[in-house]
Amino acid sequence: IGDDFRGFTDNKNLYNKDFAIAYDRFICLKNGTYTVLVGTHKNLEIDTSEYHKILVNGNGVAIYYAIKTAESSGLSFHTAVDLKRGDYVQHQGNKFATQNYRFQITRM
Repeated sequence: IGDDFRGFTDNKNLYNKDFAIAYDRFICLKNGTYTVLVGTHKNLEIDTSEYHKILVNGNGVAIYYAIKTAESSGLSFHTAVDLKRGDYVQHQGNKFATQNYRFQITRM
């Protein structure tokens, strides 16, 4: 479960907007079309081949199969979704425990 939110990039503070942070999910507060991005690092020593999913209200809307390779690697995938107030978004799959994990929702 992610416990470090927002942060900064290019010396700019980042904030959350239009979503409420709720333990293992993000609850939409404003209707709209959003891009949901997942990016992480796969570690050869601990990760196996597995599925990564972006879920909306518990249903998979984007699925990425990451294959274990002979070396560490990164993965990144995204999708666009229409959300209504009260819908929730989640990522399912291993998250490498460093700043290399990224889960981002952007209103289009």
